[in-house]
Amino acid sequence: MLDIRHYSSPIDFNSGIGLFSEPDVSIYNNAFYICGWNYFDNLHGVYTQEGYLIPHATFFNQWPPVPKGQTVWSDPHKARSFARVDCGIFVGHLHPQYGHFITECISRLWYLEKINKSDLKIIVRGIEKKEELFKIKWFLEIINILELKPENFFVPDTPVVFKTLIVPAPLFSEDSVCFSRMATFCNAIGSKFSQERSQELQKQRNIYLSRSKLSCGTVFIENEKELESELQKKGFEIVHPQDLTVNEQINIFRNDNFVIGQVGSAFHTSIFVPSPQGICFRTKKYDGKGTPPSVSYLLMDQVNGSAFDYLDMPSLVDSDNPNGNFIETRKIENLQLVLDLILQRFRDRTENFFLSNMGTTAIAEDSEIEVFELYSHDNKRVVSDSKTGLASTYEEADSTFPVMLVCGKDVLNKNVAFLISSHRDALSLSIDNTKLYGPAIPVIITKLSNEMVALKSLENNAYIYAGADMRGQNLRAEGPQIMAWEKYKILKNNLHIKDRSSRRTALISLISMVYFKKNVKNFDYYESNHKEIMQYVMSLNSIMA
Repeated sequence: MLDIRHYSSPIDFNSGIGLFSEPDVSIYNNAFYICGWNYFDNLHGVYTQEGYLIPHATFFNQWPPVPKGQTVWSDPHKARSFARVDCGIFVGHLHPQYGHFITECISRLWYLEKINKSDLKIIVRGIEKKEELFKIKWFLEIINILELKPENFFVPDTPVVFKTLIVPAPLFSEDSVCFSRMATFCNAIGSKFSQERSQELQKQRNIYLSRSKLSCGTVFIENEKELESELQKKGFEIVHPQDLTVNEQINIFRNDNFVIGQVGSAFHTSIFVPSPQGICFRTKKYDGKGTPPSVSYLLMDQVNGSAFDYLDMPSLVDSDNPNGNFIETRKIENLQLVLDLILQRFRDRTENFFLSNMGTTAIAEDSEIEVFELYSHDNKRVVSDSKTGLASTYEEADSTFPVMLVCGKDVLNKNVAFLISSHRDALSLSIDNTKLYGPAIPVIITKLSNEMVALKSLENNAYIYAGADMRGQNLRAEGPQIMAWEKYKILKNNLHIKDRSSRRTALISLISMVYFKKNVKNFDYYESNHKEIMQYVMSLNSIMA
C-alpha cells in the first residue's frame, strides 16, 4: 500500500487569495489607452486622466502581485493629441492562447451580463489582429456561446482617450486573486454548452488527459504512451484535449468524471464545471528545483469546490534524447510505480466519500464516514416524501427518496448519526412525534448485529419505529424499548459519492467536518455557496449538547 502523502506536491498556502465578495466596478472620465508592442513591453496600459495606471485594467501576476509589463504612470500630456471615443468597457486581453484567454479575458466579461452591450464598445487589448483571432476554432465557440460578435469588440491599434470608461474588476489575476464569481460565471457558460451534450457524454467516465501528441510545450514525457496503454487496459479513456471542441473539453469534467493528467491549461477548463475531481501530476523540474503547483490552479479550485489531488509524478528522470520543442524532456523510469499510484488513489477516491480540498491542501481528505440505506424489520426501505418531508416505508415513484444513515466509520454503537434524504438537493425531512424539520436529523445508534440497528431520537429519547408501508404510517419516535418495529436493517450504498456539486454533498461534507472530524475547512466556500445548510448543521449542536 503506497502512502499517498509521500507523493503530494508542496502547496504554497501563503500565496494568493480567494474572495467570496462582490467584485468592484469603476468608472473613469477621460482615461487613455496605450497599445504597446507586445506582452511585456512596459509601454501598454490603461491610465487615468492624471496618468496613473488603472489597477482593475492592469494585468497582474505573482504574489505579492506585480504588473505584467506595465508602468505605473504615463505622461498625460501626450493623451491630449489622442483620438477620442465616447464610451467603452474594458474587458482585458483577447489572448490567442486558450488558458490565458480564460484568465485574462473571460475573467473580465462577467459585467456584460449587467449592461446593454449594444450601447458600448467592448475594449480589448490584442497583439494579434482581430480578424486572425476570429479564425481560431475554440475562440469562436466561446464567443458564440456568449452571444458576442466581432463587431462588438474594439481593439485599438493606436492610442485613444475614452470620454467614459467602465472598468470591471477582473475575477481572476494570475497567481494572486480569484473571486467566487469566476466560478459562478464560468459554470453558467459551461451550462450553456451542456445543452448540446449527447446521451453518451452524460455517462460517468474515467479519463487520462494526454500530452503525447503535442508538438511543443513545457514538459514532454517520452514514454507517456506506454502509461496510456496500461491505463487503457484498466478502463481509462485516453483524451487529447487539443483535438476536442470546447464543449467536449468541458464535458471531460462533468458527471463526476475522474480526470487525471499533468498540471496545465487543460485543467483551466475545469472552472466551467462545478466541483470537478481528479489527479493533477506535477512533472516540471526547473533546473533540479521542484516548484509548487501554480497558485492559479489552486485559487480556481478554492472558489469552485474542486477536489483535485496534486501529486508529484514519481520516478521521473531526464531523458537522454531531449526534444527541442519542449523546455524539458523527461522519462518515467518506473512505469509500474506510477500505474500503482494512480490505480490505488483512483479506487480510494471513487469508492469512498472524500472532502473537497479546494486547493487548500495538496490532497483530498477521507471524510471518515459511512453511509447506509435503511430497511424496516419487514424489509421495507425507509424513504422520505418530497412533498411533506415525512419519513416512512411507503414508496411512491417520483415523490419519495431513500433515507440515508450517515455515521462515523466503525462507530455503529451508542454514537450519534444523522438521517438525511438521498435527494441531491438535501430535502428536509422529519420524524413523527418530534419537532425537528430539516435536511439532517441526529439520532443515537444502538448496534444489534452487523446488519441490524435501532435508532433513538435525540429530542425525546424515544426509539424510532417504522409503521406499515402505507400512506400516513410514518416513522415515529415514541418507542420506550427495542421491539421488532424499532429494528432496522442497514445496507451500505455509494449514492452519496455521486453528484459532487449537489447540496447533499455539501450537507454530508459539513456533517463530517463538524461532528466527526471536528475541523471545518474551506469555511468561506460553504458559507458563500451553502449558507443555509451550514447554519442548520451548526445549529444541531444545541440538540446534541
